[in-house]
Amino acid sequence: MKVVLIPSSVEAVGVATHVLNLARLLRDAGILEAVICPADGWLAKELEIDGVPFEVVKLSYKPSRFVYSNIRLFYWLIRRKSAGVVHFHGRFPLLVALLSMIMLRGRRFVVTVHQFSGTGNPGLFAWKNGVEVFIWRHLVKKVCCVSEALGREVRGRLGVNHANKVEVIKNWISPANDLPAECEPNPEPAPAGAIKIIGIGRLANEKGFDVLVDAVRILVEKGFYVNCDIFGDGSEANNLAALIDRYGLKECVKLAGRHKNVRSILPIYDALVIPSRMESFGLVALEAYEAEVPVIASDIPGLNEVVQDKITGMLFNMEDPSHLAEQLSALVCDEALGEALISQGKRLAKAYMDSDARLEEYQKVYGFA
Repeated sequence: MKVVLIPSSVEAVGVATHVLNLARLLRDAGILEAVICPADGWLAKELEIDGVPFEVVKLSYKPSRFVYSNIRLFYWLIRRKSAGVVHFHGRFPLLVALLSMIMLRGRRFVVTVHQFSGTGNPGLFAWKNGVEVFIWRHLVKKVCCVSEALGREVRGRLGVNHANKVEVIKNWISPANDLPAECEPNPEPAPAGAIKIIGIGRLANEKGFDVLVDAVRILVEKGFYVNCDIFGDGSEANNLAALIDRYGLKECVKLAGRHKNVRSILPIYDALVIPSRMESFGLVALEAYEAEVPVIASDIPGLNEVVQDKITGMLFNMEDPSHLAEQLSALVCDEALGEALISQGKRLAKAYMDSDARLEEYQKVYGFA
C-alpha cells in the first residue's frame, strides 16, 4: 500500500514546500505512489528535478469544472489500486475529491490543515468552512495540523466527539546543502552601513508586509540607513508599491518578486522579518535559523511556537510598526543579542530537521505502524 499526496497549491508557498519535503521523505522510504499536482507550477518543476513521481491532473473547484474534476480524480485513483492512502493538503483538494471519498471507502483518506479558518476572506467563503468540517468528521480518518495552535482550533471546530482525529505533526526542513542548487543572481549589494532586511512570502493582506514597510519608514525617519527586499508575489503587490511610493521609500524597499532559491541568499541579510497577521507555523523562520539570520516576527499563535521571544528570535505586537522598528533597532545595536539569537535559532532548526521522526509520525497516521 502506497500514498498519494494532493496539494492545494503548486506555487512556492508553505503548502507546496511542505508537500515537496514530505514527497521526498515518502519516496526515500518506498511508500510514495505519486504526487497529484492540480496544475503546472513550481512544485511540479521541483518534483521533476528531484525525480519524485508526480502527475499533473488539472483540477478546479469552479462550478464549470467542479464535477469534471471530481470524476477525473476518481478515475485516476481507481487506476492506482496500490494507492491505499490519499493525503490531501489544504481545503481545495477535499472539495474536488468528494466523489472519490464517497465511492472509494476502502481507501484511507487523510488531510493536513495548513491555515487557520480565518485566512483569506472568511466572510465570502464561510460556507466552505462548514463543508470542510463535515468532510473531516465523516470522510477522513485523520486530520493533521502543522502547529499546536492550529491543532487547538481544528479540535474546537470538530467538536469533542471527533477531536481524537487530530494529530499535530509540525513542519520541518531539509538541510540547505541537501537541496538541488538553482542558479539565480543574488540581489544587488546593499550600500555600506545599511541595515539589510528581508521579507519572504505571498503578498497578501494576512502576511502583513505593509507593517514592515511602515516600520522601515519609522527607522528612516530616525536616521537609520535601511535596505529592505521583499520576495514574493500576490494580490497586494500594487498596494504595497503604492505605499512604498507614498512614503518615498523606493530607494530603501524593493519588491523583488520570486527567487528560485531564497535560502541561498538569506545569509547576506541582517534580519528576516515575518510581519504576519495570521500564520499557522512559519517555515521560513527555520530556514533563517539554519542560515544564521536573526528573526523578528509577529507575536501570534502558530508563529510564536517557532519564534521564541529573546531566545531564538524577537517578537513584536501584531500590526504595530513602531514596536517592530524598536525591535529592529535593538537587534542591530546589540551585537551580543544577535549572536545569542543565532546560536539558539540554529539549535532549534536542527531539531526540526529530524526527518526520521516525521516519517514515523506519518506512518502511524497512514496506518502503516
